[in-house]
Amino acid sequence: MAVVVDYDEKGNPITSSLNGIGISDSERDKALELDKLIQIKLKILEKKLVLSKIMPKKGSKKKVELYWEFGYIMRKIFFQSNLIIPTEKSLYWLNVKLHAPKELLAKDRGVNRIHVAYCFRLAGYQKKIAIKREWSEWVYLFDSPSINKESRFDRWDESKIKEDIKYTNRENVRFFAQCLNSMLKNIETGDLKDEEIIKCYESAWFLSNELIKKFENTKSKKFRSLITKTIVEKQYYVGELIDDVFTINQFVDKIINEVI
Repeated sequence: MAVVVDYDEKGNPITSSLNGIGISDSERDKALELDKLIQIKLKILEKKLVLSKIMPKKGSKKKVELYWEFGYIMRKIFFQSNLIIPTEKSLYWLNVKLHAPKELLAKDRGVNRIHVAYCFRLAGYQKKIAIKREWSEWVYLFDSPSINKESRFDRWDESKIKEDIKYTNRENVRFFAQCLNSMLKNIETGDLKDEEIIKCYESAWFLSNELIKKFENTKSKKFRSLITKTIVEKQYYVGELIDDVFTINQFVDKIINEVI
């Protein structure tokens, strides 16, 4: 497959592919078709957002709704058009950026911290769930090393938002992410089975909650540095948790005892 990634000085489309060989006429035709589809769909979206008074608006809550709608259109094109393949998702982001209204774009935060990719990921959640969290918290989570490339987090995360109102709290979710990042530091999560990675998510959430209950200074940088240092130093506890040597409760108790 091929994708339009830019236009030259004369306005002619520049196509690219990740397959390492020349682009055939049929692939180029599909790339142009995809480019046109993206352009049309984003124009329609822009009109919809303006009429509904979602764009432009200030405030994180509206920003989440705005970016969810953007991501929803990207997902529909990506999964339903048959004009793009999963391995060329990085090129798809470039094509989308060519036609997206400036109100829907933001500066990328790094090689794996791409704004349009985050909008695409956000729209994988139900809209009523997505808007429960501010955009800054979505970015914080998606930026997190243990979450950034781990798609299995999203379904667990969505279910946790539904079941626990405390989970969307700014401080709670950030502390949870810190605990999770420390637990999974230098661990290749792709090697973990579904039940193992979910156990880590549940443990990090339970740990962060128990720490908040037992200590008054959990918001301080000093305390949070101590938690990170403790979890990393005792990371073999995480291995034993994954291997079912410890239950979640036992793992949390051991970490808390180390802090005390």
